[in-house]
Amino acid sequence: MAASLAAMAQTFSATVPSGQTLTFSVTSSTTVQIPMQTAWISGALEIPATVSNGSNTYHVTAIAMAAFNGKGLTSLVLPEGLKTIANSAFSGNNNLASITLPSTLTSIGTAFNGTAFFNNPANLSADGLLYCSGYIIGMNNAITQGHIVVADGTRGIADNVFLRSPLTAITLPASLRFVGSGAFPLCNHLDSVIMLGSTPPTHGQGALPSASVVVSVPCGTLAAYRSAGWGVYALVEDCSGNNPGDDPGDDPGDDPGDDPDNPGDDPVDPNGIANLEPLPASVAQVPGGIVLRSEQPLQCVISDMVGRVVAQVNLLGSAQVPLPASGLYVVSAAGCKPLKVMYQK
Repeated sequence: MAASLAAMAQTFSATVPSGQTLTFSVTSSTTVQIPMQTAWISGALEIPATVSNGSNTYHVTAIAMAAFNGKGLTSLVLPEGLKTIANSAFSGNNNLASITLPSTLTSIGTAFNGTAFFNNPANLSADGLLYCSGYIIGMNNAITQGHIVVADGTRGIADNVFLRSPLTAITLPASLRFVGSGAFPLCNHLDSVIMLGSTPPTHGQGALPSASVVVSVPCGTLAAYRSAGWGVYALVEDCSGNNPGDDPGDDPGDDPGDDPDNPGDDPVDPNGIANLEPLPASVAQVPGGIVLRSEQPLQCVISDMVGRVVAQVNLLGSAQVPLPASGLYVVSAAGCKPLKVMYQK
C-alpha cells in the first residue's frame, strides 16, 4: 500500500507534441493530471492523450486548478480522453485566441476567463452564448435574455456560466451530458428549464438557482430524472407532444449540418418549444387547496415538488382542487408554460 501511495504522488516531466516540457502528476496506475506549471509556457500548446514515464504510459484525464493561469499561450488543443478542467486552468492567457476541446469532458470550471477567445464578442452566438467545441463556457448578459434555446449538439455547460443572467427560461437539447456546478447562480428570473433529452444530463451542486425552478422533462422520463438527482427541483412531465424528446426516433444529432459552435445556421426552435403559451387559467388559494378558473376547456395536471401527480382536472369555468400538504405545486397543461403555486395549509 505504501508503494502504491508513493507512485500516485509521483510527478514527472514530459515533452508534448507542440514542443513544451510539462509537469504531470500521477493520479492512478493508468492516469495523470496536469498540475500548476511553474515554468513559463507560451505559444501554441497541444497536449497529447497519453504520456510516458520510463516504461509506464498514462492517460491524461484532468487539468488542475490554475495549471496554466497567466501564461503566454496563443492556441490550445486538448486531447480526447480528458475528463475535467478545473477553475482558472487557462485564465489570464490574454493572447489565447483558439481553443479546441475534446468530446470526452464531464466538467469544466471557470477555466477560460480572461483569454482572447473568451473576450472576443465575435465568438458569441446570436443569443449571446459562447460555444467552444460543443460546450457553453460563457455568455453575455446584455444579449442572453428571456427564453433561449441551446443549440442541438451541445455537450455541456461549464460552471457558473449564467451568473446573474436575466434569463426567464431555457431549453436544453437531447445531446446535453452535463450541467456544471452553479451553472445559473443568482438567476433570479429563471423559472423554467425545458429538457429535451430522454437521458438526464448529470449536474453539479446547485446547478439551478432555486428548488422552485420548474424542470419540464419528456414524457415517460420522470423516474430517470429523479434518479439522476433532478428531483430537488420542481419536475414535471411534458406529455403534450410538443417535446421532441417524446419521439424515440428523434435525434437532433442526426443533422450533419448542425454546428453547435454556430447555432445561427439552424432554424431557431423548429418544434415551437420557445413559443409555449402562458397557462390560460387563474389560481386562487382556498381552505384545503386551490381553485382553478379558465374560460376555455383545459386539461390540467397538478404535481408536487418531486413530480408526483396529485390531481387531474378537466377544467371549464372553475374547479376546486384539494391539496395534501403545504408546499410548492405545479399546474401544467398541454402546450402551456407550467405555473408554480405556493400553497400554505
